[in-house]
Amino acid sequence: MLREFLRHGTTAARSHVDVDLGLGLRGIEIVREAAQRLGGAVEVGIVAFPQDGVLRRPGVRKLLDEAAAAGAGRIGGLDPAGIDRDPVGQLDGLFEIAERRGVGLDIHLHDGGELGAFQCVLIEDRTVRTGLQGKVTVSHGFALGEVPPARQAALLDRITEAGISLATVAPVRVAPLPWLEFIGARGPGRARHGRDPRPVVPVRRRRHPADRARFRPPARLAEGRGSDGGGGAGDAAGGLVRGPGAA
Repeated sequence: MLREFLRHGTTAARSHVDVDLGLGLRGIEIVREAAQRLGGAVEVGIVAFPQDGVLRRPGVRKLLDEAAAAGAGRIGGLDPAGIDRDPVGQLDGLFEIAERRGVGLDIHLHDGGELGAFQCVLIEDRTVRTGLQGKVTVSHGFALGEVPPARQAALLDRITEAGISLATVAPVRVAPLPWLEFIGARGPGRARHGRDPRPVVPVRRRRHPADRARFRPPARLAEGRGSDGGGGAGDAAGGLVRGPGAA
């Protein structure tokens, strides 16, 4: 799949690799081996991703810590309230690892409305307190399109001031996400915390079951063929790639 990326001109990708109690860190090793076989032609950033949650499966947080220690550039989170039912607990655990290991975070937030907005505030607060500005991504963040305009503007101000990046699939049955407002809040041509202000561009569907059920990206955004696999290696091409100038 990485060869297909390269054939279509994609030279950078973010791979969300499953980390779980059965597979351990093997998926990360497989993705690294695949990237190495191309001699560095495709730059693959690895996110150690807890597809089944962090706290509800004892031992997953330890695996994320081990993945960060082994060189994964980012660790992931997943619906701290909707999946783990403990947003403070999940986020505190993830930010503690990220701060201690010096890695980034990619938190997938499908929870909508005020529940999702509340978690955005928790993420922003911890990003600033731990000094991780410019190293945190909120993926999907559908709540940002579902709250009233004044609430949305306040959230975007907090997110941009904290240097948090946004990334998403191409949703077709949710409220429009405020991309123009997000870019405008950062200011044209202005980077914060050493990052380019333009957002990461979505090119393929993520493999979260909610994405499969509800969202289908426009054909013009697809870079390559096939569908996202359920495993780590297949997902090497199932993440996000940079748009022009995106960080």
